[in-house]
Amino acid sequence: MTRDYTIAYIAGLQHCGSTLLDLLLNAHPEAVSVGELFELPDYAHQRKAKTENTRYGSSCTCGADSIWDCSFWARVNAEVGHRSALSLRDLDINSRDPGVFADHNRLFFDSLAEVTGARLIIDSSKRFDRLRSLLLHSTLPVVPVHLLRNPNGQIYSLIKRGKGSVLQPATYYRRTTLKTLRLLRARDHVRLRYETLVRDPAETLREIMPQFDMSFAPEQLDWAVAERHNLAGNRMRRTTSSDIQLRDEWREQLGLPRRALIDLLTLPATYATRRY
Repeated sequence: MTRDYTIAYIAGLQHCGSTLLDLLLNAHPEAVSVGELFELPDYAHQRKAKTENTRYGSSCTCGADSIWDCSFWARVNAEVGHRSALSLRDLDINSRDPGVFADHNRLFFDSLAEVTGARLIIDSSKRFDRLRSLLLHSTLPVVPVHLLRNPNGQIYSLIKRGKGSVLQPATYYRRTTLKTLRLLRARDHVRLRYETLVRDPAETLREIMPQFDMSFAPEQLDWAVAERHNLAGNRMRRTTSSDIQLRDEWREQLGLPRRALIDLLTLPATYATRRY
């Protein structure tokens, strides 16, 4: 079956700028984002409690208390039910069974495309295993978008949130970045850097949109006024301002010894991004 939509799958690490890219792509008049789609089961079953770190719990980005109170997700759920005997609660889009994974993801994306008429669907899950499964076990039109950030900035964002010392996140950065590079090496994909996107979002979007068979739309720069129903992501997804600021406080806060250690530990990954 030929599909008239493309899935932009944002791959990367936590705090790599995926929410910003997600919102910029979502603001295109022919695009729609579902955010971090791997979180759908938790949202469908309303498992996300409100805490200091998840202050919005299971609510939709549009402000609805849950996806079941959101007209957008209600329409998607109805279309899923129309095409199958399932609802969003039943979809196992993270299944380890390749057949179930392929069938349930195909059902979801086809239903979403039918409801929205979008030519571009954004899944900003970032997870390596989900990307690999989409590429290996489905026939869906996926264009991976490998979003990279300076490892000092990405790792500092984790450290300041109490998620470990330099060693653990730097090792994870190296390992996951190298795995992603190897997976995508022989495949068509988009690669861009967070810093480039923030410094010149218009030019960056002009360069990458043709890879989805679309053109840059000026509305994308006014992303905060666009309709948003994306799941999970950082607090930026609920902002009312389309201002974009480069977050590089790591230059002041990390200190030279830790920066040198991060550079050393992540060197294989940063070197490989120049070669591949």
